[in-house]
Amino acid sequence: MPSEVELAGTAYSYIRFSSAEQERGHSLRRQKMLRDDWLKRHPQVSLDTNLSLQDLGVSAFRGRHRGDKHALGQFLDAVRRGRVERGSILLLENLDRLSREEEEEALEVLLGLLRSGVVVVQLEPETVFRKGDGMIGLFRAIMELSRGHRESKLKAVRVAKASPPAAKAAAPAPSPAPAPAPPFATSPPAPPPPVEAPPVEAPAAAPAQQAWTPLEAPAWKPGETVPAEPLGGGVAVVQTPPTAPPVPRAPISAPARKPSVARPPSRGGPSFERPPWLVPAAATKRPGR
Repeated sequence: MPSEVELAGTAYSYIRFSSAEQERGHSLRRQKMLRDDWLKRHPQVSLDTNLSLQDLGVSAFRGRHRGDKHALGQFLDAVRRGRVERGSILLLENLDRLSREEEEEALEVLLGLLRSGVVVVQLEPETVFRKGDGMIGLFRAIMELSRGHRESKLKAVRVAKASPPAAKAAAPAPSPAPAPAPPFATSPPAPPPPVEAPPVEAPAAAPAQQAWTPLEAPAWKPGETVPAEPLGGGVAVVQTPPTAPPVPRAPISAPARKPSVARPPSRGGPSFERPPWLVPAAATKRPGR
């Protein structure tokens, strides 16, 4: 939002973009146009042309633009040395031109300028940052710096995913295969020399086995003396025992079977012969008694 306090004094314009591709676009022209429009609306402010503040093709994501070799680093050094008067104005398209680092580092750069008495004017959207703004001014500054850092971080991630791996880029291109020679320019290849097979040694013949014949035991008659081999240097004599003559055995005949006795049929029930002690007394009573 525009400042309610009228600004006056000397203004310094800082212009920066990150890559050389943006130089061929509208970034430089757009930043200059915003600066010139603001100066027209504030005729009491004069632009300093002795100190050139342009970092063209310099990224602010890692803080390299704050080095001594770049325009912003030289301006910060001039502020610390007192070469820039208090109440001077620094014109920026947006706070992300001042820094795209993390919020802590970017806010420290802004607070260093405000403590030195420099008024920072953001042209789009138009906002004035000065010492004494309080919590609302700091909150606005943190929001703008945080947005710039997130955009640069997201862009770095997308570029890293889209870039091809270094191994594929460094791989050498395959060499083309040589063209075959015409048939009349080459002689037919010589046949390969015959390959001689190594001599094969015949396996050694197995030693002949000695044929063994069973010993025939002499037939000795019963009762004869059989000589034995000496044991311990002595002479041993073994006498065969005499065999007894076989004993004749009588033939075994089948046992005789008893003749079967016919039994009278019984009146019902099984028929069996009663033993004498089972006969009733009436049957064994003597006559005349």
